[in-house]
Amino acid sequence: MLYLMILSLTFLGCSCDNQNGSAGSGKSSPVGVREANANLPAMEGALTLMLSTEADSKGETVCVKVSVNDFQDIISMQYTLAWDPAVIRFNRIQSFGLPMFGQENFGTHLTQNGILTSVWIDMSLKGVNLSEGTTIYEVCFDLVGEPGTGTSIEFKQNPTPFEVVNAQEKLLELNGVPGAVNIQL
Repeated sequence: MLYLMILSLTFLGCSCDNQNGSAGSGKSSPVGVREANANLPAMEGALTLMLSTEADSKGETVCVKVSVNDFQDIISMQYTLAWDPAVIRFNRIQSFGLPMFGQENFGTHLTQNGILTSVWIDMSLKGVNLSEGTTIYEVCFDLVGEPGTGTSIEFKQNPTPFEVVNAQEKLLELNGVPGAVNIQL
């Protein structure tokens, strides 16, 4: 069984239970949705994603590298990045180093709030292998905070929860190593 994209969906006109967001109408949905608290199989290993730490002067743009370790036979991954938008402002995503990975794999609609979501799927379902330390993309920020300030950039479970699946259809843990951006004096 392939576990891809646990989604939280809201439908206009849907009567929903306020505690878990599940449809309260008792009717089946045309979309198969697994509740977030469903029993999941045990994790089978881990994928590590690492963010770099960068620094420059206010008004400049820096690009934070996102690199990987243990990227073996991976067919999908999803997660959220978060930062303080009073210190850095999202500018762009660039330098893609993963097959079938580009701008379309990112949700940028919440970046003004310091949130960037990402979902990637190897459409061949054969699995992708990357060397240790491979940079899969860079996310660039404009430095808008005051000199001497900084912000961490972290992997978060909300709004897009962690999910990594390998070619054997096993769930893997996502180990997110945070990075930071500092504004120099």
